[in-house]
Amino acid sequence: MDFMLSKEIIARLIDTAKNYADNAYCPYSGVAVGAALLCSDNIILGGCNIETGDYAAPSFGAGDTAIAKAISEGYNQMLAMCFYSKDRLIYPNATTRQYLCEFNGDIKIIVANDQTYEVIDGLSSIYLFPPTLNDGDQAGA
Repeated sequence: MDFMLSKEIIARLIDTAKNYADNAYCPYSGVAVGAALLCSDNIILGGCNIETGDYAAPSFGAGDTAIAKAISEGYNQMLAMCFYSKDRLIYPNATTRQYLCEFNGDIKIIVANDQTYEVIDGLSSIYLFPPTLNDGDQAGA
């Protein structure tokens, strides 16, 4: 897909993801993550991570909740997705990457924190194992 992200859209995605991070439920990792998903018609939908202490029940990454919201609202043309956490860059988790592959493997990914951001051209540009938080713990994305 040949899609260019303007600085204005990147800023809107980061701001939206930052606002959703404020809603995160993350008592176990302590890492609040927000996601913003740009869909067709310039619609931006968001989500946050929702953790659970029950090993039998899944936790939801911020990307997972944003994608679920998009699909449930009838948006399946996904153009770009932003992941925000206050003081670290958070990459999409394996579940989110799989969902994104189902709809657009060439999606633009933005990872952002309060200091910087990075734009990644498509899922194939993300490491097989993205950077981790602590001792291999992936939280929130």
